[in-house]
Amino acid sequence: KKNKKLNNHKMGLLRVLQPHLHTLSFETRKKHPNIKQAAERAVMKLRSLEEKYSDDDDGYIKAVSEAEDIIEPFLLACNTKQAKLIEVSISSIQKLISRSAVSINTVPKLLDVFSQHLTNNDENVLIKILQALVTLMTSDIGLHGEPLSKSLGICFRLRNHRSPVIHQTASATLRQVTIMLFENALREKNEKNNNNNDNEEKNDNDNNEINNDKKQKDKENKDEDENNNNNSNNDDDDDDDEKKEKKEKGEKLKETYTTDSYHLLEDFCNLAAGDEPNWLDCAELSAEFSFELIESILSSHPSLFKIAEEFTKLLKDRVCPLVIKCLKLITSFPLVTRLFRLINSVVKNFSTILIAECEVFLSRLIRSLRVEN
Repeated sequence: KKNKKLNNHKMGLLRVLQPHLHTLSFETRKKHPNIKQAAERAVMKLRSLEEKYSDDDDGYIKAVSEAEDIIEPFLLACNTKQAKLIEVSISSIQKLISRSAVSINTVPKLLDVFSQHLTNNDENVLIKILQALVTLMTSDIGLHGEPLSKSLGICFRLRNHRSPVIHQTASATLRQVTIMLFENALREKNEKNNNNNDNEEKNDNDNNEINNDKKQKDKENKDEDENNNNNSNNDDDDDDDEKKEKKEKGEKLKETYTTDSYHLLEDFCNLAAGDEPNWLDCAELSAEFSFELIESILSSHPSLFKIAEEFTKLLKDRVCPLVIKCLKLITSFPLVTRLFRLINSVVKNFSTILIAECEVFLSRLIRSLRVEN
């Protein structure tokens, strides 16, 4: 039964994509023969991989993600001006993404294709793009750094679309992805803290054993040290290389949800203040929506700002001064509403670590209740 379930899962990918590939093959047989041929190659490739990895579900998904022949017809069809082909292709790409059957190396091509259709007037196409993006950013593919920034940037640009449907869908997408990023950032911080605690406990136990053996080994090592002096220079070089390798590895690991979340919140502050973002691929964002997103972050994950020093500092040095500045320059009721909601969240969740800031906020609120204001 287990083997049958695995086979059904794998065959499900072929079953899902084959009708779409046949549609592309049929619709492009006259005007776009290259797409027709690419679709036929994709079907053959899926079948051959299914036979090759009949007992290896993970291997099958990995092979599909690395096979350019499978995603090629969908990328080619997206470059046509036929809405039907574009919708079918983006829908198929989303299905591949949801099964982690897309390589991280293919993501830049997908984002370029999606960006080409930002001026498309077909709402169905734009909705498909937003659906594919939210699947991409919340998938197991692990989108970080620049690809994530560009994905969010596409959503922000679609939020400025004149269609209310696209505007609302893009706004909902951004809220969902923002909360997801900070959920993962909190999970990473908790896992890191738990690992550090486990390591400290282990080190304490190991130290007791080491101290007991130290005296005995010191005598044995004394003679060996004299012989090893000649080789010490070479060992130092090896240690330097090892440290350099660890440093480079550590730098690669910096692109985590924690880093992405930090940059995202920092740029929300920049955009709310009317400044250029440093990380986010977004030209502009209203102060109202920026404060709305910041408030949702603080309300949903206050513990992250208490256990992570960099987030505590960001809250104190960027968010609070920005709120105080905007309170002096209030020009619209929507902005007042969002600022007051944000202040409520800060006072409710961080009054113990932001004592002075909360006093300023409360005094400002009391002052705003005066008759002359």
